[in-house]
Amino acid sequence: MRSGGITGIHPTREGYLYISANTPHFWQALCRKTGLDALAADPHFDTLRKRALHMDEIVPRN
Repeated sequence: MRSGGITGIHPTREGYLYISANTPHFWQALCRKTGLDALAADPHFDTLRKRALHMDEIVPRN
């Protein structure tokens, strides 16, 4: 299953973090836990396909 472009290993200041949010439930939980509630409510990100299209807005790049 594709996960909207956010599934994978992501670098952080303290190491690496594996993220997977394959379902609406897990997407909502990820947004809550990371303090990004606005993303959960944004229609640009309400499907896996849309999250894949807007991945650069979701996963910051260094």
